[in-house]
Amino acid sequence: VITPSEFALDFWKEKSGLKAEQYSVVPHTVLNWKEQNIPIISQKPIKIAYVGHPIYQKGWHTFKKLTETQNNNPDYRFFQFSNIEQKGNFEFIEIAVTKSNRFLMKEELSRHQIDIAILWSLCPETFSFTLYESLAAGCYIITNPYSGNIQNYLMGNPQRGLIAVNQEALI
Repeated sequence: VITPSEFALDFWKEKSGLKAEQYSVVPHTVLNWKEQNIPIISQKPIKIAYVGHPIYQKGWHTFKKLTETQNNNPDYRFFQFSNIEQKGNFEFIEIAVTKSNRFLMKEELSRHQIDIAILWSLCPETFSFTLYESLAAGCYIITNPYSGNIQNYLMGNPQRGLIAVNQEALI
């Protein structure tokens, strides 16, 4: 059995009840860390981004609610990084990662100096490219306990983000 993450392997073992001769975790990508990649929020406003497709399963409704409740708060500035524009209290950054520009999300998150990436997936991710792109850009990650590989990564690397117990805790 080959899976893209420890979370996916554990999930498969738990749910399938099957045994295999061998188990392997082979991530779709790997990050090589340097200490300076840990973000330090030192200026206002704090830049917060939704990264990826704006759909319910990825937590779009939660990000929208966050931007609405914090609309008049000068401490925060919100962004949407996607190829599908939505309207709201945030700046839309059009971005479509393709085979020929695989690092575009990381580059744009860095260029806009995003401090925090909201990765609020409601389904258990087996591997999250947006997690790796956001981490590579130096973003602090905020997620929930249901996001699979995202929350699993943060449990092992708590200095890189926060697992908020629910939408109310996030807000």
